[in-house]
Amino acid sequence: MPRPKVLPENRLRAVKACRQCRASKKRCTGTAPCPNCVRRGCAGKCIVSDSEPDSSSHDAASFPSDAAFSAMATSPPLIQHPPIVSPAVTASSSDHGSCIHANDPQSYSPNAPHHTYPRLLRSVCGEQVYIGNEASLSFLQLLRDLVTQYMGPSSFSNNSKRDTMLEEERKPQEIFVDDPLNLDQKAVLVQVYLIATSGILHVVSSSEALRILKDSASPTEHHNPCRAATGDLMIAIGAQCTTNDEPGVGVERFYFLRGQRRAFEGSLEHPSVDLVRAFVLLAFYMMGACQRNAASMYLGVAARAAAILGLHSCEYHGMLGEPERQRRLRVWASLRTLDLISSSILGRPAATSTPRSHSQDQIASQIEQAGFIDIFLLASYQGSQIIEEIVGTIYGEKSVSTDTAQALLQRLRNWTDEFYHALQRISVTDSSSREQGYALGKLHVACLYYWAVTLVTRPFLVSVLTSRLSRSARPDSIIEDPMYLTLAFSCVDSAVYLLQGCREMLDAGLMLANVSLLKAFIFAASLVVGFLMFSGRDVSLEVEEAFASAQELLQMLARRSPQAAHYNEILCLLATVIAEQRQRLNEQAARSRSQYVNRIFIFDQDRPSTSTAMHRDPVDDWMRETLFDPPTSGAFLGWDSLDLPLWDNFPFNPNCAG
Repeated sequence: MPRPKVLPENRLRAVKACRQCRASKKRCTGTAPCPNCVRRGCAGKCIVSDSEPDSSSHDAASFPSDAAFSAMATSPPLIQHPPIVSPAVTASSSDHGSCIHANDPQSYSPNAPHHTYPRLLRSVCGEQVYIGNEASLSFLQLLRDLVTQYMGPSSFSNNSKRDTMLEEERKPQEIFVDDPLNLDQKAVLVQVYLIATSGILHVVSSSEALRILKDSASPTEHHNPCRAATGDLMIAIGAQCTTNDEPGVGVERFYFLRGQRRAFEGSLEHPSVDLVRAFVLLAFYMMGACQRNAASMYLGVAARAAAILGLHSCEYHGMLGEPERQRRLRVWASLRTLDLISSSILGRPAATSTPRSHSQDQIASQIEQAGFIDIFLLASYQGSQIIEEIVGTIYGEKSVSTDTAQALLQRLRNWTDEFYHALQRISVTDSSSREQGYALGKLHVACLYYWAVTLVTRPFLVSVLTSRLSRSARPDSIIEDPMYLTLAFSCVDSAVYLLQGCREMLDAGLMLANVSLLKAFIFAASLVVGFLMFSGRDVSLEVEEAFASAQELLQMLARRSPQAAHYNEILCLLATVIAEQRQRLNEQAARSRSQYVNRIFIFDQDRPSTSTAMHRDPVDDWMRETLFDPPTSGAFLGWDSLDLPLWDNFPFNPNCAG
C-alpha cells in the first residue's frame, strides 16, 4: 500500500541537517547542536548544512561549549588585550535564529540587540533622574528582570530600593569654627589627594599645591576665593580618602563646606581657570561622597566656564606662555576625562562634548609629559575619548555588529600599545606616596581600559548568556554564534582582570579608604561575573574568586562610602540568588540524567521505614503510643484517653476467643 501524501506544511522532517546526522543517516532537528550530537558528545562538531558536503571540504572549527567559559588564563597581566577575532567562521541569520556555516564567504554574524534600556530613578529628593542604557544600573535592572523570569520574585529582584538612586543626604553644619589643622597636617592630606587623583586629574601640581596652602595661611596674601577653595577642596578629598574616624570626618566636612562657600563667592560672574579647577574638585569630592547628581551639576558649571575660556580649543594657546599653556591643557584634560568617565558610568550625555572641528587629539599631543602623572593623565584622556566614541557608536543604535565591536577593540589595543611601557606591571616595594600614586594611577588607567572593553562586548555577553538560560528549558532551540562567544570571552576576561588588579592593590596595602571611580568599576565588573555565575552551574575558580574579591573590596570601601555599602548589599543578594539558581540547575540536570530511574529510598533514622509508613493502621498507632510509650507521670488520664471507640473497629473471631 503506498504511503499517503503529506502536504509540505505538515511535514515533520527538518529541511536542514547537520553533517554528523547526514553521515550516520539519523533524523536531525536542523538546529545546532542537535540532540543526536549532544547525546554522542560531539556537540562541538555539529554543523548545519543545506546539502551534502564535499569529500574535499575541511572540518569546521570546533564549536565552543559551556565549559569554555571555565578556561581562563592564569596569572594574567594587568593590561590584557582582548583577542581580535577573524571572520573565518561566521553565522547567518534565519527566522528561527543563527545557523552556523563554515567557510562561507557570504555568511555574517547578526547584530547583537541591546537588552538594557534607559531608566528613571528617584533621587534623594523624590525627583526622577535619568540613567542611560549603558549604565551599570540599567544592566543591574536587566539581571533583576532575568532573575524574576527564571526564579520568580526575590529579595534581589524585588525590593524597595530598586527604583531609587542611592545618594547620601548630609546636613550642612560645621563641626569646627576655626581652622583645625596646621600647615604640616594639611600637607599630609594634600599628598593623599595627589594619590587619590593620580591617573584621573592633574589640575594642581605638588609644588603649586604647597604654594596654595602657604598663601591661604598668610593673612597678607591677596585673597583669591577660587584659589583658596582649591586648597580647601584638596584637603577635603585627602581627608575623605583616609581612615574612618570621627575627627577625620569632621575635618573633611569643614574644609569641603568652606571650599564650597569660597567657590560660590561671586566667582560665577567672573569665569577663570581657578574656577574651573575648583568645580572639578567639587565634582570629584561629590562622587566620593555618594552624591553623583550634584557631581554632574558641578561638572556642567566647570564645562561651561571652560568653554567660555576656550580651554577646549588649542588654536590660541600659542599666544600664551608655556607654563600657562600647560596649565590650561592639563585642566581641560582633567575636566574632560572625569566628565566622560562619570557620564559613561551613569549613561548621561557628557557636559564637555565639543564640535569635531576642535581636535582633541591635537590637545593631547601638546600636553608635556614631565612625569608619570602626566603620562597617566594623557592615557586616561585618550582612553576617555575612545569611550565617548564607544557610547555614541554602540549605545546610540538599537544593535551592534561584530565588525563595529572589533574595530573599537582594535582602537583600544592601539591605545594601550602606545602606553605599553608606562602601564607595565611593577613591583611596589614600599608604601611611599610616590610609589602609591604610581600604582593607583596605573590601576585607574587599567580599569578605564577594562571598562571600555566591557562597554563594547557586554551586548554580546548578554545575548550568549540569555540564550543559555533559555536553552535550559528548550535545549534544541538556541544556537550560539562563535563570534559572539569570542566577544563574550573578552567581556568576562576584562571583568576578571579588573577585579584581580583591585584585589592586588588591596593585598599590597596600597588601596585608599575611599576611591570614587574604582568602586563604580568594581561594581560593574562584579555584575558581569555574577551574570556568568547565574547562567550556568560550572564556572572556573578564577571567576569565583573574582566575585568574592569584589565583595571583599566593597566591604572594605563601605566603611567610608554608603554607595559601596549599597553595592555590597546588592552583591550579597545576588550571591544568594546564584546559589539558588545553581541548586535548581543541578536538580534539573539530575532529572534529565535519570530518565528511567528514581530514588525511592532515603534513609532517615527519625522516621519509620518506607514499608511501615505505607501500611500504617490507626489501631497500631494507638497501641504503640499507649502501651509502649506510656505517659511519664504514670497517672490515669481518664477513660477518654483510651480512645475506646477504636475498639469497635476490631473484627470478632470466635475461634481466637480464649
